[in-house]
Amino acid sequence: MKPNRDSKETYLKLEQFIERHFEGNQSWFARHMDVERQAVTKWINGGWIVVGGRLYSPKREVQKKIAK
Repeated sequence: MKPNRDSKETYLKLEQFIERHFEGNQSWFARHMDVERQAVTKWINGGWIVVGGRLYSPKREVQKKIAK
């Protein structure tokens, strides 16, 4: 887990979350989430993360403000 610099919450990559909480079994996680196994693969490949028990997908990269 890595700390989020903007908050005190931590996150896990989805694959790490599944490893930790579902013994690495992506099919088990898919059943838990009521989705097809292929959706979990898509989420993992898409860089989804778990923060505070919520699943997040990246939408776009936020660039740091450049000082003038």
